[in-house]
Amino acid sequence: MPKLMALMVLLITAMPALATVRVQKGEVKVARRTFNPARPPKEMPPPQPGEAALTEFYFACASNAAFRVTTSRSKPDEAKATITSVQVELQLTVTIWLPEGAPEKLKAHEEGHRLIAERVYNERAERAAEAAAKKIDGITFTVKGDDNEAMKKQIAGHTEQVCASYLKETADPTQGLGDIYDELTDHGRKKTPDEAKAIEQSFAREQQSAKKRRDNPTTQPGGALKPGTRMKPGATTNPRASTRHGA
Repeated sequence: MPKLMALMVLLITAMPALATVRVQKGEVKVARRTFNPARPPKEMPPPQPGEAALTEFYFACASNAAFRVTTSRSKPDEAKATITSVQVELQLTVTIWLPEGAPEKLKAHEEGHRLIAERVYNERAERAAEAAAKKIDGITFTVKGDDNEAMKKQIAGHTEQVCASYLKETADPTQGLGDIYDELTDHGRKKTPDEAKAIEQSFAREQQSAKKRRDNPTTQPGGALKPGTRMKPGATTNPRASTRHGA
């Protein structure tokens, strides 16, 4: 059962820079933890009834925008800010929680969730972050006078959208793929398909669904968060969303 978390960190830099987009993708960090079901550790997400194990996915995105400020004599009460560069730092952390003495089948199932998250991250992360950052690179907006707070607020809104767009293309699909994977395997209870085949079938079904939405744009795609999903509220600059699948 996967648990999905997303983190956005926004940084603002008022300094001249060349108009550019840079994406720094960190290595995947994986931790495997065991626990006593009768006394789970405090740092472990509270298990839901019937859950034997869970896998946490922590997608992190830090967006840093540099900008240039200009004023004109004709409009001394206005200042224009132009985003001159955008840097995005990405990270994926996966933690697998298994009960002591977990059977091999359960271990394999949770490793399958890890492989799905890593595949999404490795195949889509850089492209998604770069595309999101390019949307705001070069944007110019106007604020009244020397209202630095208003300027920072607008910049923060743009950089926040970078990470929000990135997470929509990475964290959200990971959740959806995990749903399909659990459906195909009955949360690891089925002998067939095995984990490798179930992963491939999950990605194939996702592509089929995406094609149907493209061919029929009037179809409303379902959100990544399913009924029963719990979301943890957070500040706009540091939202965290957690989801889990029942077992």
